[in-house]
Amino acid sequence: MSDRLTSEWTPTAEGAFGQSGKKGRIGELFMIEVLKNKLGWDVVDYEDDYEKQISGIDIGFKSPAWRNMY
Repeated sequence: MSDRLTSEWTPTAEGAFGQSGKKGRIGELFMIEVLKNKLGWDVVDYEDDYEKQISGIDIGFKSPAWRNMY
């Protein structure tokens, strides 16, 4: 069962999940900051990407030493 507030697509986590989505987004932004600016990794933010979000993918990241993004 999902905690979604709406069955419609929303481009933000807060729009979809309310306060818990807002907290989750703050966590995603923290991880993006650490991975990108502290570690120098490649990071892609998929918050408003419909296909990635319905697949459960919020961010993509890749260490310079890795071949693939995860």
